[in-house]
Amino acid sequence: METKPKKKIYTKEFKIQAVERCKTKGLKQTSKDLGVCTASLSSWKKLFDPSSSLSRSKDMPTYEELQKEVKHLKKELSYVEEINDILKKSTAIFSNEKYRGLK
Repeated sequence: METKPKKKIYTKEFKIQAVERCKTKGLKQTSKDLGVCTASLSSWKKLFDPSSSLSRSKDMPTYEELQKEVKHLKKELSYVEEINDILKKSTAIFSNEKYRGLK
C-alpha cells in the first residue's frame, strides 16, 4: 500500500522570512536551502512582498483608481436607470388606448 507524502504546512512567519531571504540569496538558492519549491516561494513573494515585481503587474490599477472607477460606474448606472424609468413611463403613456386613435 502506497501512502502519499503529507503536504507540508508552513506558518505565515516562515513564509515571510523565506521571502526576505529571497531578496538576499535569490529564489533558487532559497528554494534549495529551505527545501521549498520555487513555485511556492514565488506565490509567497506575491503575497508578502509589495515591492516585488511579481506582486503587482504594471497594468493593474491601484486601489484608489479602482475606487474612483466604482464611483464613476455607480453614477453612470444611476443615470441609465433614470433613463430606463422614463422610457418605461413614456411607453406606458403611448401604448394607452386613448392615444392610439389620435394621429
